[in-house]
Order: sequence, then structure tokens, then C-alpha cells
Amino acid sequence: AVIAMQDQIEVRTSQLFSQTFYRQLLDHGLVDLACNEARSAVLSAQLPGAAIPVLFMRLRNGWLLGQSGAISSDRAETFWPFLLENINRGQCTPFLGPQVLTGLLPDRAAIAAKLAEKYSYPLADREDLVRVAQYIALSDPALLRKEYLRLLQRNLFAYLGVKPSEEEKRQFREATLSETVRALDWSERVLLLHEDEIHHVLGALELPLYVTTNADNFLLAALQARGAQPRRIGPRWIQLQAGTPQWVLLPEPSAEAPVVFHLNGFDEDAEQQEHLVLSEDDYMAHLVRLTRDQEQLLPANVLRLLAENSFLFLGYQLDDWEFRLI
Repeated sequence: AVIAMQDQIEVRTSQLFSQTFYRQLLDHGLVDLACNEARSAVLSAQLPGAAIPVLFMRLRNGWLLGQSGAISSDRAETFWPFLLENINRGQCTPFLGPQVLTGLLPDRAAIAAKLAEKYSYPLADREDLVRVAQYIALSDPALLRKEYLRLLQRNLFAYLGVKPSEEEKRQFREATLSETVRALDWSERVLLLHEDEIHHVLGALELPLYVTTNADNFLLAALQARGAQPRRIGPRWIQLQAGTPQWVLLPEPSAEAPVVFHLNGFDEDAEQQEHLVLSEDDYMAHLVRLTRDQEQLLPANVLRLLAENSFLFLGYQLDDWEFRLI
């Protein structure tokens, strides 16, 4: 969205227009409405030049800034103190979604577009990763997961501002995403770029359990940088026979030995990578199993923490497949 002046404009008009425009834009985020409200303020003040500012916009609905969230209960005054107290007591479980990776890895739309181009995806929704993944998985689900992780790994260099030499390119050609994160000393590099990087902020909370639907090991690296001894696990995907003892993690999840639970699988583990959740069929199968076999898929003490703790969802939109499945 661009606001331009069609002619010279008086300073008094410019000041009133700008003050009203930015104040209203911060209030509701709608750039066209804010522009009209600023024009109205100029007209009401009987200043010349209300028609000089003109708006050029490519936004579909006029939203330049996202709307602030609202607390949808009658406990608005106690919501934040309650949440902060739970965090201080370690009784809060963050859920990390795809958008916490903004600025760290390419977003899902960019990954989907690259996969769609490489595998000649024939439909128009080429930026919908779940749909593109479904198309590729019909032919070779193992290839889909390998390609997805490879794209994340290759793009990590660019997002960290690293230009690998030819020898380093050969060295990292067969490396996993997690191996590359460790080899590049991601934790130290990313803090130079983003002082308040989200994984490090969450690691500083010293919580016993973190749940993520992402495949990367950024949170693990951030916790290790804090001196903790985290464990990285995912669901127990294998089908167990009736009577199998319930799965219990030892030692118990704690601030010193936190658990990073990858709900949708991750790399560096053959079983977890084989069940990496990407396509529509993956999500539906995962939903069925989580509903039916929850006590087999998840450790008993993780289930207990999920039952007792507050949830903090970060990086999700309401229509994300991951969020709907959770």
C-alpha cells in the first residue's frame, strides 16, 4: 500500500493527515479506512488539500496490519497474571507452529511452490503445502519427506547469511537439517541476527515440556545453549500389541532435563522421518491414531503434563492443519 501526494500540500494539512492516518491505522489496521478518516479530519478542520493524498493498494481486504487478539472470556483482567504465574511455576506448555520459523527458514508457501514446480503439480493452489504434498505422496511418500527436509537444509545457509565454499557444499550435501544446524553453530549465529529469537526466549522460560509440529531442531539447540540437557522425541508410531506397558519417560521432564516433543515427526530418526506429517492423508491418519491410540503414542508423563498445564500456541493460524489436529 502506497500513499502519494498528487500535488504540493500545506504543512498543516500534511501534519493533521499523517497524525490521524497513523493513529487510526494502529487502532484497526485497515489502510483504506485510515486514509479516509485522515481525509475526513482535514475536511472537518477546514484545511485545504483533503483530496491531494491518494492511496494505491494491492491488499485484498485493506488490512495492512494484523488485528490484535481478544480475550474471549469474562476474565480479561486476570488472564495475563494467571498465564505468567503458570509459566513461573513451570505449568505451561508452549506449542510451536510453522510461523515461528519466519526469518529462520522459508515459509510453507515457498516450499510448496518449489515442490510444485519440480514435480509438475497441475493445480492452481501451488502454495498450499498440504495439497502439493498429497500430490507427490501418491507416487512416493518417502521421496516427499526427503525433498522437504532437503529444501529446509539447503535454505538454512541463506537465512543465516552463510555462503558455503565448494568444499563445504560437498561436505553438507548429504547432511541432515539437524546436522547442519549443529555444524553451523546455529544458536550463536542466529542470536547475532535476532537478539530476541523466539526459540531462545522460550528456552529461557525453563519449562519441562515443549511441543512442536515443526521438524527442525532449533528449540533443542536453544535449550542446549542454556545449559539444559533436553531430549528430543516424537510419538511411538509402531503399532503395539494389547497389554504393552504404558510408555513413561525417565527421568521425569524438568527444567534441567526438558522434553521437546515433535508431534508430527522430525529428521535424524528413521521412524520419526518415515512418519513426518505433510500430506492430507498423513494428517488424517495421524488424527485417527491420536484419537484412538493416544496412550500408546504419547508417554504417560507427557499426557499428564498436557492435562495439568496451560497451553501457549505460537506460530499458528486457526485454519492450519496442525492447529486443527491439535
